[in-house]
Amino acid sequence: MTGFLQVSHTPSIKAFLKRGKGISSKHIEVFGSIMRDDDISSISTWESEVTDSTTSPFSEKLMLYHILYLDAAGMGSYGTAMSTSNRRDLGITYSRLIAEIATYLDDGAELMVRLGWYEKPPCAVERNKLAGI
Repeated sequence: MTGFLQVSHTPSIKAFLKRGKGISSKHIEVFGSIMRDDDISSISTWESEVTDSTTSPFSEKLMLYHILYLDAAGMGSYGTAMSTSNRRDLGITYSRLIAEIATYLDDGAELMVRLGWYEKPPCAVERNKLAGI
């Protein structure tokens, strides 16, 4: 997120990436505090590996798609972790964070649609509208 954020130039994409960075930081803090409470060494981030470049090697379209794909994969990982964990406190945490990611992903898909980079995803047929109700 940090690298993509510093090379993005479109205000709507920058705002979306900034929001995603905040969500990521929050998730790291949530799980880091659980680990600290259980006397488990905390996780480290990769932010120190991000260069100071402001020239993007990728298009913003590719960066946004990549973020949405990785977040969807992360949401799936949280689901798997929730289904295999015996700790209720973690299950509640996973479900809360999954909901947050799902909202973020939905907003990202809508952003891609607005930018013309993504077709409207398939959805249920609006039967009432078809029937004129």
